[in-house]
Amino acid sequence: MPKKALKKVPKKKMDAVPSLDYLAAALKKQSKESLVKMLLEIASSDRAMQREMENDLGVQVPDEQIIPQTRQAIADATSFDEADYNTNFNYDSRAYELVAKNFRKLVRTNAWVDVMKLSLELMRDGSVQAAASDEADMASDIEDCLKPVIKAIAKADLPSDAIVDWCDQMKLADKIGCICVRELLSLRKSRS
Repeated sequence: MPKKALKKVPKKKMDAVPSLDYLAAALKKQSKESLVKMLLEIASSDRAMQREMENDLGVQVPDEQIIPQTRQAIADATSFDEADYNTNFNYDSRAYELVAKNFRKLVRTNAWVDVMKLSLELMRDGSVQAAASDEADMASDIEDCLKPVIKAIAKADLPSDAIVDWCDQMKLADKIGCICVRELLSLRKSRS
């Protein structure tokens, strides 16, 4: 199934699309510092726009920002309006993509404690979101984030009891009982 983007307000059909030439002219009169300040204000008020800017500019987030950025992306990705419960609501698939990207970075740097904690957060919050949706479309996004982590943990030099405990916690955190079940069971068996 196709991934869903952020919920957008439907645009009304218009005969002619208004030109933005007037805005372009006003922006050209601004100083570079003023434009940077304006863009930073937009980015700080709209995390989806911030992610778009970071992606378009190829920005590398500093290592010390990976954990807070990932935690925020999990919150953005798994957020939903309770009024939409049991409907096929839209969700922020780009935030899930950022979570997956940051999980891969954490795995590459062997930040096992961090990636395991964040994976638990994603499983808990993401499965709650999936349970609230009538089709649980986001379950595949959650799995896209978690499968590389599970595969890396299987190869990691970590204590078996820590891995078994993590697998058990992941299973308990899964509110729909079907996210990465096979992979977690296989990992748990290999370390028991």
